[in-house]
Amino acid sequence: MGLASAMERHYATNNSYLGAASGGGDTGSPAIYPDEAPVDGNTKYYDLTIESASAGSYTLRAVPKGAQAGDGMLELDSTGARRWDADGDSSFDSDENTWSE
Repeated sequence: MGLASAMERHYATNNSYLGAASGGGDTGSPAIYPDEAPVDGNTKYYDLTIESASAGSYTLRAVPKGAQAGDGMLELDSTGARRWDADGDSSFDSDENTWSE
């Protein structure tokens, strides 16, 4: 959610979601927010990436790592849609459109 807020601040400044990734790119590790979560504390459970971005939309992804590795990736897009790969098959099935079970 913090990365989504950073994307909205980026849009407010640039009138576009483009260029928010490292090196001014449109996808990959974010340049506008830390690339691991949680931000506080030493143990990081997710790698954060900008999966896609255009002038008017984006999709963000959190990929679990370490102790969270088997928990399935999470996605959030600019419309507020949330997806969770609950079965861990690296894709989002039609019933995986929420962050809760």
